[in-house]
Amino acid sequence: MKKGLFITAAAGALFFAFLSPLFADEASERRLGEEALSAGDYKSAAKFFDNARLIAGDDAERWGVNTLSMAEAKLRDGDVEEAKQLLAEYRSRFPARSAGMLPGLILMAEKRYGEAETFFASLASGASDPGVACAAELGIGEARLRQKNYKGALEKFEQIENENADLPQWVRRAHEARIFTLLESGNLTAAAVLLSSGKFRADDAEHWLCLDLLYLLRSRKFDQFYTGWGELRKKGWKNPAPVLYLLAADGARLALEMKQPEAAARLWADAFDLADTDPERQNALRELINLQSGSDPVQAAETVRRYLKFFPDAPDRTGLLMRGARLLARAGKPGDAVELYSRITGDNRIPAASRLVAAREAAVAASNAGMFSVAEKMFRYLVDQAEAPAQKLEGELLLGEHYFRRGDFVRAAELMKTVADANGPNADTARYWLLQSLIPLGRYAEAAPIAEKLRDAREAKYRVAAEYFRAFLLEKRGQAAAARSEYERFLILHPDSDFVSAAMLSAAELALALRDFPAAADGFFRYAERKPAPADAPRALYLAMQSGCFGGDREVVDKALKLLDSRFPDSAAGIESRLQLADYLETEGDGAAAETQLAELEKRGAAKNPEVAAEILYRRAKISASSGKTAEAMAQLETLLEKFPAGPFAADAAMMAGNLEADAGHYAAALAFYTKARELRPEGLFGRVAAGRIADMRYSIYAETLDPADLKAAAELYEMLSQESSNPRLQLQSLYKLGKCRELSDELEKALEVYNRVLYLALDQKRNGLVPDAVWTGKAGYAAALAYLKPGTPAGARNALRVTWILEELQLPTGEDFDRVRQEIQRKYNLQRKP
Repeated sequence: MKKGLFITAAAGALFFAFLSPLFADEASERRLGEEALSAGDYKSAAKFFDNARLIAGDDAERWGVNTLSMAEAKLRDGDVEEAKQLLAEYRSRFPARSAGMLPGLILMAEKRYGEAETFFASLASGASDPGVACAAELGIGEARLRQKNYKGALEKFEQIENENADLPQWVRRAHEARIFTLLESGNLTAAAVLLSSGKFRADDAEHWLCLDLLYLLRSRKFDQFYTGWGELRKKGWKNPAPVLYLLAADGARLALEMKQPEAAARLWADAFDLADTDPERQNALRELINLQSGSDPVQAAETVRRYLKFFPDAPDRTGLLMRGARLLARAGKPGDAVELYSRITGDNRIPAASRLVAAREAAVAASNAGMFSVAEKMFRYLVDQAEAPAQKLEGELLLGEHYFRRGDFVRAAELMKTVADANGPNADTARYWLLQSLIPLGRYAEAAPIAEKLRDAREAKYRVAAEYFRAFLLEKRGQAAAARSEYERFLILHPDSDFVSAAMLSAAELALALRDFPAAADGFFRYAERKPAPADAPRALYLAMQSGCFGGDREVVDKALKLLDSRFPDSAAGIESRLQLADYLETEGDGAAAETQLAELEKRGAAKNPEVAAEILYRRAKISASSGKTAEAMAQLETLLEKFPAGPFAADAAMMAGNLEADAGHYAAALAFYTKARELRPEGLFGRVAAGRIADMRYSIYAETLDPADLKAAAELYEMLSQESSNPRLQLQSLYKLGKCRELSDELEKALEVYNRVLYLALDQKRNGLVPDAVWTGKAGYAAALAYLKPGTPAGARNALRVTWILEELQLPTGEDFDRVRQEIQRKYNLQRKP
């Protein structure tokens, strides 16, 4: 409620804002109550009046006055029910006494304006006090105003003015009420006349300024109104009248109509400060939230927090928390959003349905922001707080999706299987995610029946997905031809599916793997035309180019290059296509055409990239070398090593240079290049091959210099390679060469031990389904046989014969003359293999 009689409606009548209390009490508690009431602190006023009631004790008169004052304070604070209860107490104690204006004020607060008018009319007719009579007459006018009976209200206010000349305070209030009514009725001309007359203006300039502002507001002169409002605000609200809330609230609404949201926000903030009751304060903050939501979601959420701080038990608390959280999530403040969502999920007074909605939205906001631990906590909340099995399954589904997106496919699969096995409404969705969780885990055998089950799904999108994954799983199980057939069938049956691009690419790749090069090229071209992800189209055209190369179709190659040049001229795939084509052409012996491709890359500026420039030099060196231009090739390789000493092709260049020098018999120079190659790329097969070449060069240098240091170094490398290599051929080769080094070092027993190791390793490889390398196995066996025969003893001959038997068992085309060895053994020692 507000001061005076017009305190119950949102509009607030100006003239009742200036009524002073009609009751006086000399007691200190009552005086404190009156001061609090006058200051608008209705809660404190009610407490003071209640204290005064207790102090009054058996003094019925004082108790009655304080009870009515307390009821008035409660009414002004918006607590109509409590005011009615106090009125009932008063009437039970004083059944024959009048309660003054209070019953009418309560009726006004309950919007029972017709009954209020009747009450005020009865009070006015029976009042002996002129002041009470005037107050009641004003009450009649206000009741008529609330019923939009503007004519009747004006007549009543004018009657009060004309009949109470000896009561100037009531005449002034009636006059102000008449102006207010004219403004509310839309009769701005008549209101302007009364305002310009200035009657009573000097008595209360601030109140008349309010009427002037209301006139500007009703005249829709917003700019003038807002300027005047700003001046009034600067002066401060000395004794805030109820009409100020009306001016601020209606001004804010007009500001929005005038497309001035900042002014509207300022006015709603003022309305909150000027409000007399909690409903008015709540209304101001809600309007401010609505206004800020469109322009400043973060500020809107802050206003939500302010609202909840003032009204922690407001009935719309949950909705506002939800709204604030959504605003913050939309504004990119997921942490703050989750904090508001958590106020809902952590409050068991809120219905479970609302808490679960908040948890779901919080989880999504946190997940989108990368706050995965928070998201998981909220998803788990959905599972743990579910009140029904269906809710729990839905929570498990969402948690499973969360794990899937985080790459935790194991836990995702576990949850999805649980939901799928329940065969509830979400079973098909769970099977869809279960299928996609099993695939990255390589659990294809488990995935296959899921895909088959999903083919019977109710929703078409899941059935279509199942068809795609059926082909995918065939591919993963190595059934290339069947998978290709299923992909092609899928493309015919589901041309609009989201999986079409993936199916088209897979079908083309399988065609390439199955050496159906025309179909592969066609598939890659069609895939590129679909405009897939930016990096995918160039790669498809690159694969189309490769299909053309392998199939010998130069038209396909040219088409792929043309599309790459026109659509993706600077793409990595476009550059790689020409580099690969150059390599292919060089391998086919067409060095000139290969050089043309490299020159085209340089012309397009690709050589500005150091890696590309290094590869161009490397491939040019290969072309030169294959053309017999060794000196030119060496010059190009040395340039590469000088310009790009740490680039990706430096090790390959050093290896090639070493090979060229070795072929020319320049073993020392070759050794230097091989050493550099190994330094640049010491790991993997390349590093082991480089080490083998280094050993070969040390062995060759030993053959020229007979320096035992070179032979020892070669032997150490061969031994290291024989122990570390996982490549069967390289292992046999290294052991044979190690044996030769031992033999040349006059360590015949050790040499024989190594040769025998080659033979037994070869036998072991054959038993395990591998075909041993015939060259190095044969060389080791032949060297062992000759070494055994060298002492000229029967024992040595028997061992040599055993070696030939092993070679017979291996059945390898070694190229060595073991027949001569066997004949020599039979001739000298009369030894032969028993049948």
